[in-house]
Order: sequence, then structure tokens, then C-alpha cells
Amino acid sequence: MIRLLATDVDHTLYDSHKKCVSKRNIEAIKKLQAKGIYVVLASSRVLQGMKTIIEQLDLEKPLEYMVVNNGAELFKVKDYELFLDHPFAMEDVKLFEQIANEYHVNYSICQDEYSLVTGLDKSLEYDFYDVGIDMYWVHDITTKVKKPVYHCAFTGEIDTIYALEKKMKALYGSQYFFNIPVPGYLDISLSFVSKASGVSEIAQILGISKEEIACIGDGDNDVPMLKLAGISGCVGNGSALAKESATYVVDTCADDGFAKFVETYILGE
Repeated sequence: MIRLLATDVDHTLYDSHKKCVSKRNIEAIKKLQAKGIYVVLASSRVLQGMKTIIEQLDLEKPLEYMVVNNGAELFKVKDYELFLDHPFAMEDVKLFEQIANEYHVNYSICQDEYSLVTGLDKSLEYDFYDVGIDMYWVHDITTKVKKPVYHCAFTGEIDTIYALEKKMKALYGSQYFFNIPVPGYLDISLSFVSKASGVSEIAQILGISKEEIACIGDGDNDVPMLKLAGISGCVGNGSALAKESATYVVDTCADDGFAKFVETYILGE
């Protein structure tokens, strides 16, 4: 019996083309809540971007927990209380800025409700226009850090970022996890931090076993979470690796794949 469903946000629950969470997806969440099943949002988004999704869901019964920044931060949705975190060390932040300068790509970090960036490019448009993250263009990021850093990324030309990903995995694959969620955007996480680790930590608090967890996503960074779950789904627009890792492949995000996964494989409607 499933007691917790963890879902990725962008391109799984949230349709970036329609710029909304569909009514059917919202109704599916409400059905899960009515059955006493916990629903956890697990995203690479920063806190500010997650707040916009929570507001859009407009649920009568608020969600309890969410996984933010690919598992680097865990929040209680009520009052947005941070109860567990895994920040980067300043040595990490400085190293990434050096690498960005060496390979002539842009570098960005998040500070709560805004990002510091060394340059603006097309790859950052989604965070700005869709997620709603304010961005400040600075020359030297490490001198501007005021709060813990939970999210770092390289952005730039698509081919350059793909080449950089290969180099980073070869050089630092044991220390960090590298993922390209959208072309031209290389996301960086600590090696022991992922959506799966965040979901596991929440499940432990609730006394829920892995067999009682369901997960759904679309990207390579969702794979550890999909493999963790007793049952998992990948939307039809997902990556090849995510599809291969999921128990079921369902319709695309645009076609309410999330809701259909819930209705068919969790609620048995």
C-alpha cells in the first residue's frame, strides 16, 4: 500500500508550456490527500520557485513537506520551515567559480529568494520568467555570498555545457552529481544529496518504508528517486534514462501524465 507520493515539479507536475499545473493534476493530489497519502514535491527549484507552485495548487489541505534544490533543503510547507539542509562548503563555491572562468561559461548560485550570476544567457530564462527567480549580475560571486549556498550551476552554449559535463564527471564525479535538466544548463549537487535522499529522510520521519513510496519524474536527476520507490512512473516527455528506471511510462506532462499515474497505478480507478 502506498503511503507517500513524491513528484518532480517542472515538466512532470507543472506544464512549462501552459505555465500551470493542470486542474486534473491538482484534483489527483486532492484525491491522494483524501486517502491519507502524503504528497511531497521534490524539485531542483529554489524556495522562491517552490512557493509559486504551492500557491498555484491552492489546496484546502496544505502539503506537509517538500524537497528543494535537489534534496539539499527539506522544508515543512507550513510557514516554510527549513528542518534539514546540506549546503555547499565555500571551497566548493570557489572551485566552481574558478572552473567557470577557466571554461568561459556563466556561473550561478542561489541565496534564498534570488540568484547571483556571472552572466545572463538563454539557459537562465526559464528560472527568471517561469520560476520567478530574481537575478543579480555580479563579477565575483564568492565575495557576495551572505547565506548558505544550496544550488550551483554552469550555463552557456549547449555544446560547451555538454563538453563541460563530461570533463566534470571525469574530474569530480566522486564528489558531485552533475545533471543537465535543460540544454545549456549544468546543475551541480553534492554526491550524497539527491531528491531520493530527501524523500528517504522525510519517509523516515513519517515511519514509511521504501515499499510504501511512489515517485514520478521526467529527468536524469529523478532517477535515484524513481529507483528508490516501491512503484514509480515517468511521464512520456521524460529522458531515456528516466523511462528506463521507472516501473511505468505514462502520458506526457501536457497530457496529464501525473494524474493518470495516480489514478491508474496508485488509486486503481
